[in-house]
Amino acid sequence: PLGRYTILVESAGMEGWQAELALQAGQIAEVSPALSVGPSTQTVTVPGDVAPLVTTTSGTLGNVLERERVDELPLNGRSFTSLMNMTIPGLEGNNSGFQGFVYGIRYGVEIQMDGALMQDRYVGQTFARPPGLDSINEMQATTNAASAKVNLPGLVTLSTRAGGNQIHGSLFETARNNGVGLARARTDYYTKPPHVVRNEFGGSIGGPVRIPKIYNGKNKTFFFFNYEARRLMQSSTSQIAVPTAAMRAGNFAGLVDSTGHANTIYDPYSSGAAPTYTRTPFPNQQIPVTEESALAKFLYQQTPLPTLASVNPLAGYNWYGLSPSNTREYTYTMRFDHHFTDRDQVFVRYTRGNQGTAATNDNADGSPRTLDGYGNVQAAVQHNYTGVISYTHTFSPTFFSETLLNGMYDFIGNLAAGTGNYDQQLGLPDPVGNPGTGWPFIYNVGNTSASWMDYWGWPASRDVSRVATLDENLIKVKGRHELLFGGRFHEESLDYFGGSQYPAGYATFDSMSTALLDPSSGSSYSALPYTGNNTANLFLGVPGTLASQFWRNDYKLKGGERTLYFQDNIKVNARLTLNAGLRWEYFQPIQVADGGIVGWDQKTMAAVLGTSLTDMIRAGYANPAVVSGLEAQGMVFETAQQLGLPSSLVHNYWKNFGPRLGAAYRLTGGNHPLVVRGGASLYAYPEPERTNLTEYEYCLPQVGLLDRKSVG
Repeated sequence: PLGRYTILVESAGMEGWQAELALQAGQIAEVSPALSVGPSTQTVTVPGDVAPLVTTTSGTLGNVLERERVDELPLNGRSFTSLMNMTIPGLEGNNSGFQGFVYGIRYGVEIQMDGALMQDRYVGQTFARPPGLDSINEMQATTNAASAKVNLPGLVTLSTRAGGNQIHGSLFETARNNGVGLARARTDYYTKPPHVVRNEFGGSIGGPVRIPKIYNGKNKTFFFFNYEARRLMQSSTSQIAVPTAAMRAGNFAGLVDSTGHANTIYDPYSSGAAPTYTRTPFPNQQIPVTEESALAKFLYQQTPLPTLASVNPLAGYNWYGLSPSNTREYTYTMRFDHHFTDRDQVFVRYTRGNQGTAATNDNADGSPRTLDGYGNVQAAVQHNYTGVISYTHTFSPTFFSETLLNGMYDFIGNLAAGTGNYDQQLGLPDPVGNPGTGWPFIYNVGNTSASWMDYWGWPASRDVSRVATLDENLIKVKGRHELLFGGRFHEESLDYFGGSQYPAGYATFDSMSTALLDPSSGSSYSALPYTGNNTANLFLGVPGTLASQFWRNDYKLKGGERTLYFQDNIKVNARLTLNAGLRWEYFQPIQVADGGIVGWDQKTMAAVLGTSLTDMIRAGYANPAVVSGLEAQGMVFETAQQLGLPSSLVHNYWKNFGPRLGAAYRLTGGNHPLVVRGGASLYAYPEPERTNLTEYEYCLPQVGLLDRKSVG
């Protein structure tokens, strides 16, 4: 276990030698006692830390970020990913989430906290609400030439803080708001800056476990608790052109664009025959109110009126307002340590994080949220749980074991705003029967010469990651050899739903239905200049495109890993250490429940199914109408069994061997040595499960997969 140690060396006829050692996370510390002839009753105490600041016995490249730097380094926000990006060369990421790149190697970093995975299995990103900084004792990073104990090219290990014999605690609060130090943007035409209130607060406490008159845990049982939270309520100014009150009543008189040209709208139901396609303009540019579509009537009830009534919406923005974006998050960590004996130590740690956001969609035209609060809004939530049980046992002064049992649960969801089936309420088609909630996507409802308000829903999605891991690590020191060996049993799953756009359908209103068609355009059907208006098309309810995409049920993905490793660190002499190891790994191919995966047989030009087509339809993985359409075009379906493939479409592979070699040579002595190090390693590891699924769909060389949406 990391922490401060007192080392005492005694031998008959020699003076005793005593020193202090601060053992860091993941460190192999080399200590060189020096005994002098003299009475054994005397002890020479060496001041300061006797471990060299530079690792002298390993070719591995890495960094340790101790508690003092966690406390003192300046940060904007309280995320350990910021510390990683700032202090550890080679790691690539951003403050909102680290996605596992080291020296350009894709998904090449695993981030653990006391051995528990801190990344989702969706795309391998760190949790949106990571553990609090006050819960982290040290952070150790391996970025090159790792030992056989490490499964990826890079490893970041966070160690949580533990309580001690004295009660210690902390409290903090950081506040910011728009009252001080916040300037207005150019688009803020009013005098007060947009609303901003940001609060970060929390605290921690640790010490011995004491139950009055029952139990005193001094020197034996300790606790630590940390809680941190953040509230960010802010708005930004949006600007857009929205229909005037007159337009909402069907009055399109005076439509003049920014160049001074008037636009004329025509009655689409007066169209003549080819090739002239003559149409009659609406009298006085007034569409009868009786012609207003149910869709337009509903949307205009939810669309804010202009804030600048004097501005022509074809020439400029006539609505300015605030688009809010709110975030609430918190995290807490609890840890209990118990020393059964000097040889047996156990700790249990549990951490929970939660983040929820609700924000106006940041799309191209900055459309504000609708008045009912459901359109043009993204609502997302992520909550995660991790837990660890660690047992450290000392068999002898030269033989140690560490047993780690840990688990992780992570939920990420984009929640469709609203509870109604808007496609049915608005009369939009739903030929595949999606159980969609939330707003549809409605585009091009304004004139193309200005940015007019569109209406966006947000596709519902969710993914649930579950990971359970059992690690056994043993260390045996024998002569000049330090032997590391052990293994891992790892199970993981991902329930993934989403990725389908337009869950409630979509419609566009660039239909030219109120324009005068140009006879010379032929089959391209272009409109004559200065005719027609998309808002008028919406008023009549005549779209250019109507579409709906099939949603399949959740992908229920499952994978696993079995690992054995052996490493020998050989102290050749006082200056040279060699590191040699071998890691064997078996990765279970990603399985999909009920065989709900689709591939492509390049030889027979047939779609390959993990199960029968009947079962695919029954499980909601395929749609009969889509399948019938494909079969009508000549599509042939085969099962994996017909091709001799497992239901996962991928054969097992049992020969993943990863050799690890390294060396460290100490050129100078003392506590500030000059060391030359180097190494070479071979790695095999799975990418995140959603990434695996996507690559199966598009890139698998033996069984290239179709886009799931094209086959249901």
